[in-house]
Amino acid sequence: MKYGFALATAALTILSSAAFAQAPVNASPSIVITVDEHGHGIATSSASPGVTFTLPSAYIPDPGPGGNPSALTYSLGFPPAFVPGDVIVVDSPSSGFQFSDLVRFNPSDQNTPATLVFYSFDEGVNSLPTSIYPFFSFAEEDSSGVATYVPQSGDPGYIDGFNLTYHFVSDAVVPEPSTFAVLGFGAFGVALLVIGTRRRKLSV
Repeated sequence: MKYGFALATAALTILSSAAFAQAPVNASPSIVITVDEHGHGIATSSASPGVTFTLPSAYIPDPGPGGNPSALTYSLGFPPAFVPGDVIVVDSPSSGFQFSDLVRFNPSDQNTPATLVFYSFDEGVNSLPTSIYPFFSFAEEDSSGVATYVPQSGDPGYIDGFNLTYHFVSDAVVPEPSTFAVLGFGAFGVALLVIGTRRRKLSV
């Protein structure tokens, strides 16, 4: 298993480097991250077309403001210039814009990866954090229970040099990847690192 993962990581490194080398210097890779309140998460990147990455999740302490000691947490690796903060998810207009979920982005440090924490109101008020980050944004669910969030510079979850789209799935389950080209999250982290390093070298 360890050997297979190493091969997948090496293959993705080559694919990411080649894809970025063919793109304009100022091109920003697009990344789409989809997570739900049940621990299912996937990510895709324009740097690796046709490849779907699975995001690992676990119930662990949330280090953010007023964080719950056991919160659904997705690892986002060590992205460059990651903006922390909260995203308040509200229901669709037909439901009266009521509070639905809170999605939190915690920054990385030298030893701990950046994380996305998914708080669902369905689990009860006691499961929510007791306070929030001073920087927060809003996202609105559509009729299917999915909130699409596209952070701009300075918004929670923004990663410098990338075009990001997040899908927060509240009332459904993220489908399992249908493609055979599925890699673990470690490879996704390598893709971010390779692309970010490549961008810095080209900008020098």
